Amino acid sequence: MSDLKQMLKNKFDENRGLLKEVSIEAGLSSSSALTKFLDKPEKELEDFSVLVFIVKRLFPDREYQLITEYSLTLDPKKQCSRQALEYADVNNLNDLTDELIIKLAKSKNSTSNEWAAVYKLHRQMTKGEISVLQANDSLSDISIKSAEMKIFSKVMFLYQYLNKREFKRHEETINYIDTELINNFSSSFIKNSFNCRILIMKGNARLFENDVIETRDCIEKCLKITNTVRFIALGYMNLGNTYMFENYDKARSYFLKGVDACEYNPIYKPLLERSLSFLANYWSKENSYLVEESEDIDDIQEIIFHKISIGQSEEALEMLNSLNKHELTDYDLAYDNYFRGLISKEKSYLYESIKYFKLTGDKFYRNAPLIELKKLGESDHILELFAL
Repeated sequence: MSDLKQMLKNKFDENRGLLKEVSIEAGLSSSSALTKFLDKPEKELEDFSVLVFIVKRLFPDREYQLITEYSLTLDPKKQCSRQALEYADVNNLNDLTDELIIKLAKSKNSTSNEWAAVYKLHRQMTKGEISVLQANDSLSDISIKSAEMKIFSKVMFLYQYLNKREFKRHEETINYIDTELINNFSSSFIKNSFNCRILIMKGNARLFENDVIETRDCIEKCLKITNTVRFIALGYMNLGNTYMFENYDKARSYFLKGVDACEYNPIYKPLLERSLSFLANYWSKENSYLVEESEDIDDIQEIIFHKISIGQSEEALEMLNSLNKHELTDYDLAYDNYFRGLISKEKSYLYESIKYFKLTGDKFYRNAPLIELKKLGESDHILELFAL
């Protein structure tokens, strides 16, 4: 018997009513399925979402550790192991993902082999080992038969298109994905996970296009069906971003919900705190999210923005002038010129900021210099042209 099963049995033995209570909360028709799972060493739960829910409910601080250990005991020929692969990948448990890919690839099950092959390509693209073109070529060598991999073999490219700001290809690929096929998956875990992957990325893409209404719609749909930290954190971050220039209190509320959901997560918590920092700086509020000793350009620019917001423009300008512009990305340069425009009130810097934001493909944060130009008296007609 796995350590996780024994821990669950001990927990239920301590509280006889807990088994029934958790079974109902997990959506099981009765507690008998859970009892069989615990009593038989080889028994696996058909839907991974039930296991994830129970572990989150009873051992919230040890979720990743316990599910990682349990996932490595699963039969790679069976569906539960394949669901564990999606769990590992979507939660950025990279070592577990790589181990499961190897196990599934070596198994004597063609469906597991297929999942391993497709996820391996996804991992290689994520790590920058192969290009989109190379992944597409490799896919043609895989005879994909499972409904899940017919979907995931398209979903995995969305990340690449979004990172490269190829919004047209991103939207075309999303429209090509058969969402009805996803909704007919037998595993609610895979169904919800794939749907949330798509909704989060679609929301992201719409935000870059400055479509805050569609972004909010996508994210709200996702948050209704997920308990995955990644989706909750990114969801609330995107919701908060849609109110960044519109409503301080709403934006902050969503960012804080995201922080609460990923309190111990080293990936998403810093992203949300950086959003909280930008929000505080933009609205000239108290900022407790600055990272003073960081060498990361994003953290440095937040400190610069903070100094501007509290009236220390000379110090901010000194910091800006100390940066090596040759090492700055288009995003960095967009903010660099925005900050210089805030300090000097010169429109030329703000137009430079817009130019660099255009190069990044980000129409939403382009609003920052546009709003400042409006404050400086620029005509609405000209601003509308630059907002396109």
